[in-house]
Amino acid sequence: MNKTLKKQALDALNEKWSFLFLCSLLARIITFGLPIIIIYHFFDLNLVSMLINSDLENNEHSISIEMKYSFYEYIWTITKLMLTFAFCIVLLSPFWTCYKWLLLDTVRNNRVTFADLFIQVKKNYFRLVRFYFLYWFYILCWSCLFIIPGYIKMHSYALAPFLLRDNKQISANEAISKSRELMDGKKVNLLSLAVSFFGWYLLMRILIKLNNMHLFPMLMPSILLAIIVTCFLVFCATSLFYLYFFAVIAKYYDEIINSTDINSSPLNKNKLPDIQNNIII
Repeated sequence: MNKTLKKQALDALNEKWSFLFLCSLLARIITFGLPIIIIYHFFDLNLVSMLINSDLENNEHSISIEMKYSFYEYIWTITKLMLTFAFCIVLLSPFWTCYKWLLLDTVRNNRVTFADLFIQVKKNYFRLVRFYFLYWFYILCWSCLFIIPGYIKMHSYALAPFLLRDNKQISANEAISKSRELMDGKKVNLLSLAVSFFGWYLLMRILIKLNNMHLFPMLMPSILLAIIVTCFLVFCATSLFYLYFFAVIAKYYDEIINSTDINSSPLNKNKLPDIQNNIII
Protein backbone atom coordinates (compact mmCIF):
# COMPACT_ATOMS: atom_id res chain seq x y z
CA MET A 1 0.00 0.00 0.00
CA ASN A 2 2.85 2.40 0.83
CA LYS A 3 4.38 2.10 -2.63
CA THR A 4 1.01 2.67 -4.27
CA LEU A 5 0.32 5.80 -2.20
CA LYS A 6 3.77 7.19 -2.95
CA LYS A 7 3.40 6.55 -6.67
CA GLN A 8 -0.02 8.20 -6.75
CA ALA A 9 1.30 11.19 -4.82
CA LEU A 10 4.29 11.53 -7.16
CA ASP A 11 1.99 11.37 -10.18
CA ALA A 12 -0.13 14.16 -8.70
CA LEU A 13 2.97 16.27 -7.98
CA ASN A 14 4.28 15.85 -11.51
CA GLU A 15 5.15 19.21 -13.12
CA LYS A 16 4.15 21.04 -9.93
CA TRP A 17 7.30 20.42 -7.89
CA SER A 18 8.81 23.90 -8.26
CA PHE A 19 5.56 25.70 -7.45
CA LEU A 20 4.76 23.51 -4.44
CA PHE A 21 8.37 23.67 -3.22
CA LEU A 22 8.19 27.47 -3.12
CA CYS A 23 4.88 27.24 -1.25
CA SER A 24 6.41 24.74 1.18
CA LEU A 25 9.48 26.92 1.72
CA LEU A 26 7.34 30.00 2.33
CA ALA A 27 5.05 28.16 4.76
CA ARG A 28 7.99 26.77 6.74
CA ILE A 29 9.76 30.14 6.91
CA ILE A 30 6.58 31.80 8.18
CA THR A 31 5.67 29.03 10.62
CA PHE A 32 9.10 28.08 11.95
CA GLY A 33 11.48 30.77 10.71
CA LEU A 34 9.71 33.78 12.21
CA PRO A 35 9.70 32.29 15.74
CA ILE A 36 13.47 31.76 15.45
CA ILE A 37 13.93 35.37 14.30
CA ILE A 38 11.78 36.59 17.20
CA ILE A 39 13.76 34.51 19.69
CA TYR A 40 17.12 35.77 18.44
CA HIS A 41 15.82 39.33 18.44
CA PHE A 42 14.42 39.42 21.97
CA PHE A 43 16.85 37.07 23.73
CA ASP A 44 20.58 37.20 24.39
CA LEU A 45 22.17 35.80 21.22
CA ASN A 46 25.15 34.26 23.01
CA LEU A 47 23.02 32.59 25.68
CA VAL A 48 20.55 31.24 23.13
CA SER A 49 23.41 29.83 21.06
CA MET A 50 24.83 28.11 24.13
CA LEU A 51 21.45 26.62 25.04
CA ILE A 52 20.65 25.19 21.61
CA ASN A 53 24.16 24.25 20.44
CA SER A 54 25.50 21.13 22.12
CA ASP A 55 28.98 21.72 20.70
CA LEU A 56 29.48 25.11 22.31
CA GLU A 57 31.74 23.70 25.02
CA ASN A 58 34.43 23.65 22.35
CA ASN A 59 33.98 27.38 21.78
CA GLU A 60 36.61 29.63 23.39
CA HIS A 61 33.91 32.01 24.65
CA SER A 62 31.87 29.32 26.41
CA ILE A 63 33.60 29.68 29.80
CA SER A 64 32.99 33.42 30.01
CA ILE A 65 29.37 32.94 28.93
CA GLU A 66 28.81 30.26 31.55
CA MET A 67 30.22 32.52 34.26
CA LYS A 68 27.98 35.38 33.19
CA TYR A 69 24.70 33.55 33.80
CA SER A 70 23.45 31.79 36.90
CA PHE A 71 21.61 28.49 37.00
CA TYR A 72 18.28 30.24 37.59
CA GLU A 73 18.86 32.50 34.60
CA TYR A 74 19.36 29.39 32.48
CA ILE A 75 16.07 27.91 33.71
CA TRP A 76 14.18 31.17 33.26
CA THR A 77 15.62 31.69 29.77
CA ILE A 78 14.76 28.15 28.70
CA THR A 79 11.21 28.62 30.01
CA LYS A 80 10.79 31.90 28.15
CA LEU A 81 12.25 30.35 25.00
CA MET A 82 9.82 27.44 25.11
CA LEU A 83 6.78 29.62 25.84
CA THR A 84 7.71 32.17 23.16
CA PHE A 85 8.37 29.52 20.55
CA ALA A 86 5.16 27.61 21.40
CA PHE A 87 3.11 30.81 21.31
CA CYS A 88 4.53 31.78 17.90
CA ILE A 89 4.01 28.29 16.50
CA VAL A 90 0.33 28.28 17.52
CA LEU A 91 -0.23 31.73 16.00
CA LEU A 92 1.58 30.91 12.75
CA SER A 93 0.55 27.26 12.28
CA PRO A 94 -2.46 28.18 10.08
CA PHE A 95 -0.01 28.88 7.25
CA TRP A 96 1.41 25.36 7.52
CA THR A 97 -2.03 23.77 7.70
CA CYS A 98 -3.27 25.71 4.68
CA TYR A 99 -0.21 24.46 2.83
CA LYS A 100 -1.33 20.91 3.65
CA TRP A 101 -4.73 21.82 2.20
CA LEU A 102 -2.96 22.97 -0.95
CA LEU A 103 -1.33 19.53 -1.20
CA LEU A 104 -4.71 17.87 -0.62
CA ASP A 105 -6.15 19.77 -3.58
CA THR A 106 -3.09 18.81 -5.62
CA VAL A 107 -3.43 15.05 -5.00
CA ARG A 108 -7.12 15.40 -5.92
CA ASN A 109 -5.99 16.94 -9.23
CA ASN A 110 -7.71 20.23 -8.44
CA ARG A 111 -6.26 23.47 -9.75
CA VAL A 112 -4.18 25.29 -7.13
CA THR A 113 -2.64 28.75 -7.17
CA PHE A 114 -0.22 30.61 -4.96
CA ALA A 115 -3.01 32.94 -3.83
CA ASP A 116 -5.00 29.98 -2.45
CA LEU A 117 -2.56 29.69 0.44
CA PHE A 118 -3.28 33.21 1.67
CA ILE A 119 -7.00 33.08 0.88
CA GLN A 120 -7.38 29.98 3.05
CA VAL A 121 -5.36 31.54 5.87
CA LYS A 122 -7.49 34.69 5.77
CA LYS A 123 -10.77 32.74 5.90
CA ASN A 124 -9.74 30.12 8.48
CA TYR A 125 -7.08 31.79 10.62
CA PHE A 126 -8.82 31.93 14.02
CA ARG A 127 -10.43 28.55 13.49
CA LEU A 128 -7.02 26.98 12.90
CA VAL A 129 -5.44 28.82 15.84
CA ARG A 130 -8.12 27.29 18.10
CA PHE A 131 -7.46 23.90 16.56
CA TYR A 132 -3.71 24.02 17.15
CA PHE A 133 -4.15 25.27 20.70
CA LEU A 134 -6.35 22.24 21.46
CA TYR A 135 -4.16 19.89 19.43
CA TRP A 136 -0.94 20.73 21.29
CA PHE A 137 -2.74 20.92 24.62
CA TYR A 138 -4.00 17.34 24.17
CA ILE A 139 -0.61 16.12 22.91
CA LEU A 140 1.14 17.75 25.88
CA CYS A 141 -1.28 16.19 28.35
CA TRP A 142 -0.86 12.72 26.85
CA SER A 143 2.92 13.17 26.64
CA CYS A 144 3.03 13.63 30.40
CA LEU A 145 2.33 9.89 30.58
CA PHE A 146 5.90 8.91 29.60
CA ILE A 147 5.83 10.53 26.12
CA ILE A 148 4.73 7.40 24.19
CA PRO A 149 0.97 8.08 24.61
CA GLY A 150 1.54 11.56 23.18
CA TYR A 151 3.27 10.05 20.13
CA ILE A 152 0.35 7.65 19.64
CA LYS A 153 -2.14 10.51 19.86
CA MET A 154 -0.22 12.44 17.22
CA HIS A 155 -1.07 9.59 14.85
CA SER A 156 -4.68 9.56 16.06
CA TYR A 157 -5.07 13.29 15.33
CA ALA A 158 -3.14 13.23 12.04
CA LEU A 159 -6.24 13.55 9.86
CA ALA A 160 -7.81 16.43 11.81
CA PRO A 161 -6.34 19.26 9.65
CA PHE A 162 -7.71 17.63 6.49
CA LEU A 163 -11.12 17.12 8.11
CA LEU A 164 -11.22 20.84 8.86
CA ARG A 165 -10.52 21.44 5.19
CA ASP A 166 -13.41 19.29 3.98
CA ASN A 167 -16.04 20.46 6.44
CA LYS A 168 -15.96 24.07 7.54
CA GLN A 169 -18.92 23.50 9.87
CA ILE A 170 -17.16 21.26 12.39
CA SER A 171 -15.25 22.68 15.32
CA ALA A 172 -11.63 22.00 16.16
CA ASN A 173 -12.58 19.55 18.90
CA GLU A 174 -14.98 17.69 16.56
CA ALA A 175 -12.26 17.38 13.92
CA ILE A 176 -9.90 15.86 16.50
CA SER A 177 -12.62 13.41 17.61
CA LYS A 178 -13.45 12.43 14.04
CA SER A 179 -9.77 11.91 13.25
CA ARG A 180 -9.43 9.67 16.30
CA GLU A 181 -12.41 7.60 15.14
CA LEU A 182 -11.17 7.33 11.57
CA MET A 183 -7.69 6.28 12.73
CA ASP A 184 -9.02 3.60 15.07
CA GLY A 185 -7.17 0.46 14.04
CA LYS A 186 -5.19 2.32 11.36
CA LYS A 187 -2.44 3.95 13.43
CA VAL A 188 -0.03 1.10 12.65
CA ASN A 189 -0.59 1.70 8.94
CA LEU A 190 0.24 5.38 9.34
CA LEU A 191 3.32 4.51 11.39
CA SER A 192 4.43 2.10 8.67
CA LEU A 193 3.96 4.85 6.10
CA ALA A 194 6.02 7.28 8.18
CA VAL A 195 8.79 4.70 8.72
CA SER A 196 9.02 4.21 4.96
CA PHE A 197 10.36 7.79 4.80
CA PHE A 198 13.20 7.01 7.21
CA GLY A 199 15.84 7.24 4.47
CA TRP A 200 14.61 10.70 3.46
CA TYR A 201 14.47 11.77 7.09
CA LEU A 202 18.01 10.49 7.75
CA LEU A 203 19.33 12.41 4.74
CA MET A 204 17.60 15.55 5.99
CA ARG A 205 19.12 15.14 9.46
CA ILE A 206 22.59 14.66 7.95
CA LEU A 207 22.22 17.93 6.04
CA ILE A 208 21.12 19.70 9.22
CA LYS A 209 24.06 18.24 11.15
CA LEU A 210 26.50 19.37 8.49
CA ASN A 211 25.14 22.88 8.80
CA ASN A 212 25.71 22.76 12.58
CA MET A 213 29.42 21.89 12.34
CA HIS A 214 30.55 25.54 12.55
CA LEU A 215 31.32 25.63 8.82
CA PHE A 216 29.32 28.76 8.13
CA PRO A 217 30.49 30.77 11.18
CA MET A 218 34.06 30.29 9.92
CA LEU A 219 33.14 31.48 6.41
CA MET A 220 30.74 34.28 7.29
CA PRO A 221 31.69 37.72 8.65
CA SER A 222 29.09 37.56 11.44
CA ILE A 223 27.23 34.92 13.43
CA LEU A 224 23.88 36.46 12.45
CA LEU A 225 24.61 36.06 8.73
CA ALA A 226 25.78 32.50 9.37
CA ILE A 227 22.53 31.73 11.18
CA ILE A 228 20.47 33.16 8.30
CA VAL A 229 22.33 31.15 5.65
CA THR A 230 22.24 27.96 7.74
CA CYS A 231 18.52 28.28 8.46
CA PHE A 232 17.75 28.95 4.80
CA LEU A 233 19.57 25.81 3.64
CA VAL A 234 17.92 23.75 6.38
CA PHE A 235 14.51 25.11 5.42
CA CYS A 236 15.12 24.22 1.76
CA ALA A 237 16.02 20.62 2.67
CA THR A 238 13.12 20.18 5.09
CA SER A 239 10.65 21.87 2.73
CA LEU A 240 11.45 19.37 -0.01
CA PHE A 241 11.10 16.47 2.41
CA TYR A 242 7.78 17.63 3.87
CA LEU A 243 6.41 18.42 0.41
CA TYR A 244 6.69 14.77 -0.55
CA PHE A 245 5.76 13.43 2.90
CA PHE A 246 2.55 15.43 3.37
CA ALA A 247 1.48 14.82 -0.22
CA VAL A 248 1.55 11.10 0.61
CA ILE A 249 -0.31 11.73 3.90
CA ALA A 250 -2.95 13.70 1.99
CA LYS A 251 -3.36 10.79 -0.41
CA TYR A 252 -3.61 8.43 2.57
CA TYR A 253 -6.38 10.61 4.01
CA ASP A 254 -8.25 10.48 0.71
CA GLU A 255 -7.98 6.71 0.65
CA ILE A 256 -9.41 6.43 4.17
CA ILE A 257 -12.28 8.81 3.46
CA ASN A 258 -13.18 7.08 0.20
CA SER A 259 -13.13 3.66 1.86
CA THR A 260 -15.16 4.72 4.92
CA ASP A 261 -18.89 4.18 4.95
CA ILE A 262 -19.86 7.50 6.46
CA ASN A 263 -23.53 6.58 6.80
CA SER A 264 -22.79 3.55 8.96
CA SER A 265 -19.96 5.03 11.01
CA PRO A 266 -20.16 6.95 14.26
CA LEU A 267 -19.22 10.05 12.27
CA ASN A 268 -22.75 10.20 10.94
CA LYS A 269 -23.75 12.42 13.84
CA ASN A 270 -21.94 15.23 12.04
CA LYS A 271 -22.02 13.86 8.54
CA LEU A 272 -19.00 14.69 6.44
CA PRO A 273 -19.58 16.33 3.06
CA ASP A 274 -19.05 14.73 -0.30
CA ILE A 275 -15.35 15.46 -0.61
CA GLN A 276 -15.20 15.25 -4.35
CA ASN A 277 -18.01 17.76 -4.88
CA ASN A 278 -17.66 20.12 -1.94
CA ILE A 279 -14.37 21.96 -2.27
CA ILE A 280 -13.96 24.87 0.13
CA ILE A 281 -12.10 27.84 -1.34
